Amino acid sequence: AWSGDHCVDPNIVPCVFFCNHAIDRKDPALIDVAPTVLQLFGIAAPAHMDGKPLFEKPPATLIAPRSAKEGSESRAA
Repeated sequence: AWSGDHCVDPNIVPCVFFCNHAIDRKDPALIDVAPTVLQLFGIAAPAHMDGKPLFEKPPATLIAPRSAKEGSESRAA
């Protein structure tokens, strides 16, 4: 199964997506990331995108602990 929590420090490795919601696709691929992110924000993927969302029904909540700007400021301190 391609989901679950991973031990990665977002202060060191930016742009890591965390997901503890089971992925519905049997064949997930990198090409599916952009359509999935758009789905999570309630935006329809453009017709030219080949990927498909990883979730049939997206998770009910999205949690963003802080912005990328805040992360870069904490590293500079």
